[in-house]
Amino acid sequence: MALSVPLSRFTPRVGGGSAFFVRPLDTQPKHTMANYEHTQEEIQEAYSKAPAHVQEAMASEQMLEVLASIGQKHELDEDQTRALIDTSGLLMLGLTPKDRYAGQLEEQLGLDSAAARALSVDVISAIFERILGGSSSPPPLPGRSQVLYEDERCRVTYATLEVGPTTYPINKVASVMSPMKIGWLSPTHWITVALTNGEELRIERKKQEEVQSIYVALRKALAV
Repeated sequence: MALSVPLSRFTPRVGGGSAFFVRPLDTQPKHTMANYEHTQEEIQEAYSKAPAHVQEAMASEQMLEVLASIGQKHELDEDQTRALIDTSGLLMLGLTPKDRYAGQLEEQLGLDSAAARALSVDVISAIFERILGGSSSPPPLPGRSQVLYEDERCRVTYATLEVGPTTYPINKVASVMSPMKIGWLSPTHWITVALTNGEELRIERKKQEEVQSIYVALRKALAV
């Protein structure tokens, strides 16, 4: 039984006519492709609850064309392009956090880590900046400015990460490493934040609970 989730057609550039998130339930009972963690019912529910501009983007030919173009740039074959569209749909619906997206591409498309990371940067930029975050999109959802963590040197909301005088859009954050510690008598705790442009930020605190709170806030922001 096929789902009615849009983004269900491939453009002629991609070929095939296969459906987005359309897989027979009797042959793929738990997921849409190998190793996906969500049932079709969960995907349909996530789509039905998605903001209107996300639904519109997923139903648009523009989204298919952008993903197909990115696939061509990265020399993906037809099956890999289909997997890219499916995987990107999970990202758009919030079922795959941005910090896990590169790993999903590596697993589902059979890419090495460097190729998957480069592909993820292009897709995230296209989806969250050019399409969902462009000037023609509706205003940000209510609550995007909600503060998840704040101290004198760091502030995290659903939309931004502020470190010192610099503000980074959350869509520029690729991943957040688990908290680390160095030292014994007077340890320093920190997290490493990887940005989509390849840069890394190191946020340090003396108190473990502060670093843990920043980490949790960033993970929460990235999951939206």
